[in-house]
Amino acid sequence: MIIQRGKNSYCYRSLQDGKKEYVGKITTSTARAFLAAQKQKKVEEAQRNKMRTERDGTRQAGEHLANFLHLVGRTHVLLHGWYTRKSELRPMKGILHDNAT
Repeated sequence: MIIQRGKNSYCYRSLQDGKKEYVGKITTSTARAFLAAQKQKKVEEAQRNKMRTERDGTRQAGEHLANFLHLVGRTHVLLHGWYTRKSELRPMKGILHDNAT
């Protein structure tokens, strides 16, 4: 970790118990390079998070589409009289009701 105080930059190392250990004073160019690398890492992490949320949204939309297509198939079979059990109609009413809300 780099701490800037005035014109000087100081380097610290984080320890496991949450404390910081002083490593030493560093040059300005080294501090700039380190801070640029940290900023780049944050930008890359933000891009990964954005891609992850887009991927999850696409996956969820695909699941909704698959459920809808399954419902359409079941409805088609029932409407043409190929499968007319009352036990099949009850779940269909529940699915149609859930999808309407």
